[in-house]
Amino acid sequence: MRRFAASTFLASFVVAVWAVLFPTPYALCMSLLAAFPVVAVSMVGFSGGQLKFVNQAGEISTYAFMVIVLTSVVLVYRSFDIHTLSWTGSALAAVVLDAVLIGAVAFIDRPNLHARLLVTLAAIGLLWGLGCANFANALLDIGPKQIFRPTIEPYSVSLGRNTGRTGGGGYSRHLIVGAWGPITGTQDAVVGEVLYQRAMTGQPVCVSLGRGFFGAPWYSFEACPPSP
Repeated sequence: MRRFAASTFLASFVVAVWAVLFPTPYALCMSLLAAFPVVAVSMVGFSGGQLKFVNQAGEISTYAFMVIVLTSVVLVYRSFDIHTLSWTGSALAAVVLDAVLIGAVAFIDRPNLHARLLVTLAAIGLLWGLGCANFANALLDIGPKQIFRPTIEPYSVSLGRNTGRTGGGGYSRHLIVGAWGPITGTQDAVVGEVLYQRAMTGQPVCVSLGRGFFGAPWYSFEACPPSP
């Protein structure tokens, strides 16, 4: 069972690197990140006492704990790919998910309840919950969207530096777009690689604004369809 736990941690590390460097296909990558903390808790729960969250020395450094920490941090980092206008609904959902995670750990660890573990996982679980909630708010939003067509401004930036149209190294791609909808000024927008490479100064880019599954408005940038 410990070998399986080590393999699970190795798999979570590979997925975390994949998510940071080249998260394609995106939905699959994010789904795996969100699932790993659940897998880690289940793994300990069904191990029959062979696996624990705290080792014999009282240290919170087991494979299950490291899986939760690693994937939760990367998931919440990637969740900022979702452009959100309000965090209220997602934050409330994150608190509920965090409570469920902590409740599951407390139930598994009830023979020798470890308060320090629960406090630590409460903080990490909130990151996991926020990442899950932010993605769910966008991916489960099937309602109608408002479409805006702001203009791409005369320059773009990559990794926060003005580097001209072709960009530089790194993985973050930005476009400067004009005002649209609730955004009253120019905006430094993070966009995907395909949209970045196709973007041309002075042309419009389409912004899709949704209400959000949890009532937290969000938006995404897409290439506008060709005019008829």
